[in-house]
Amino acid sequence: MSLFDNNLYRWRETYFVFFEQAKQPTAQQVKEALQQVNQTLELEELKADDQGRFVSVTVMAPDAYAAIDIGLVTGEEVVEQLETLPAELKEGAIDDAERAKVRNLSGCDARLDLLHFEMMIEFDDDDEEALGGFDPGALLAVMEALTELVNGIGVDPAAATVM
Repeated sequence: MSLFDNNLYRWRETYFVFFEQAKQPTAQQVKEALQQVNQTLELEELKADDQGRFVSVTVMAPDAYAAIDIGLVTGEEVVEQLETLPAELKEGAIDDAERAKVRNLSGCDARLDLLHFEMMIEFDDDDEEALGGFDPGALLAVMEALTELVNGIGVDPAAATVM
């Protein structure tokens, strides 16, 4: 079930991790990588294909009032996106390391979609928890862990930047 179907969550943004499909991790490897990010992350509906390779998971980050739907995309959709995305990213690349990442996108044929959701809750004006509130740091930590796991390239498509 997608968090789009859950009225307690509102979609905020989508990030991508591009990588070579040959480096597709197992569901167990994804589970272990995400558990190392933060012990309070809750993994729901972790799915794998017949060979045990990762397909999708929902990551709940209650401390951050957030959740992330993560899914694998391969095939023509990735190829088509990579026909135009590098040009957009190249404009925003600010140093040689970022430009190298943009060049390396041409070797990618798979993508992890990280759909970031904010938990929609109402706080009283004097509620202490309201001070913590929504924290986008969970998304960045998860993206960093997955990028490292697959030796991939993280992309914020809205800002046209590589991470």
